[in-house]
Amino acid sequence: MIPPEIPRSEYTERIEKVRRLMRAAQVDALFVYHDDLNMANGCYLTGYWPIIESGGVLLPLEGEPLLLGGPEAAPYAREVSAIQNLRAVDVFLVPEEEYPGAVIQTLPEVLAEALGDRPLRRLGVVGYGVMPHGLAVAMHEALPGVEFVDMTREYEVMRAIKSEAEIAVMRYAFEAGAEGLKAAIPHIRPGTTEFTVIGAAEGRMRALGIDGWNFRGMVASGVRLNGVVPPASFKQMQAGELVLVGFSPKYRGYAAGVACTFAVNHPPTSEQATFLGHLADALEVTRDALKPGKKGKEIDAVPREFLSRLGYGPYLTMGFVHTVGLNEFERPFFGPNSEEVLQPNLTVCIDVSMFGHPVFHGARLEAGYVIREHGAEPLSRNLEELLLSLRRPDGIWSVGRS
Repeated sequence: MIPPEIPRSEYTERIEKVRRLMRAAQVDALFVYHDDLNMANGCYLTGYWPIIESGGVLLPLEGEPLLLGGPEAAPYAREVSAIQNLRAVDVFLVPEEEYPGAVIQTLPEVLAEALGDRPLRRLGVVGYGVMPHGLAVAMHEALPGVEFVDMTREYEVMRAIKSEAEIAVMRYAFEAGAEGLKAAIPHIRPGTTEFTVIGAAEGRMRALGIDGWNFRGMVASGVRLNGVVPPASFKQMQAGELVLVGFSPKYRGYAAGVACTFAVNHPPTSEQATFLGHLADALEVTRDALKPGKKGKEIDAVPREFLSRLGYGPYLTMGFVHTVGLNEFERPFFGPNSEEVLQPNLTVCIDVSMFGHPVFHGARLEAGYVIREHGAEPLSRNLEELLLSLRRPDGIWSVGRS
């Protein structure tokens, strides 16, 4: 696999798209908050995933945008960010840390620099709901009389439609996830710990250039499957159990959602094989329902009715389709009551999952797709083939098992 990149020219195009949103909202400038956990909205404009310090992007309607943060991460930010005008701002410093020799500015100072002679009456904010309370208070105190306009939803819905460059980067993340699953499979056997399984998967993905993870890797066997999102543990897997292996590798900030459920024992019992085959069937019928123009509730009804007819209705506790991008799980959502409409170049995950089952406890299959005019196209054919092979006794899921 050749690692793809987002061209720098695309970041310039994104800034102009965001400025169109700003004009529609009648704001004078926009502040896009980001930190190590909530990195998506800032990364969309910069390609920079914050480390150590929080910060954000300050975008005026005219002129150069500024990347705001603290001084410690600035050298790395300069290495990777598409926005090269960096400013260290007091509200983003690590509390009580000292930086001798660093130039530290205040928020009003950087705003005055960005806007020049233009007045600041309305400031758009993206990420208002996730920024620390102390930062929000500091911003209001530093900017008395300025009206703050939360533009988070409009911004996140806008960036849900992906460019071909973004889709290529996401394909790489999903392919790396498929390789991670394949690396984990030989370690799925009685007596092996869940940590051993996730270690094999993550080591393989790191070797392929994965930047990090959207969440801690999940490996859960037996009754731990009821945990819905259970990170790996020291539990030893036992014959007769199922085990969930799932993770969200990120490449260039873009996330994949990858999960499969296996029988710990090999070969699986007939009951286990039937159950896993039903999950694979549900993945397939959901994929075939992904058509542009369909509403979320129409799509969700297809796998929900399919699995309910097989007796699994009481254990279907989640929606089956969600958007994936710079976060593994982001707007828009396509749950059982969703009026959101599927559009071309949306990237989504199909997540066939159930929890609370009296025999198997829980299970999850997850793979990614890009929506085209004709329907859904897998972001990793290798991953889709692996998951659908659960219906065959000699499928990819069995390679390396003994």
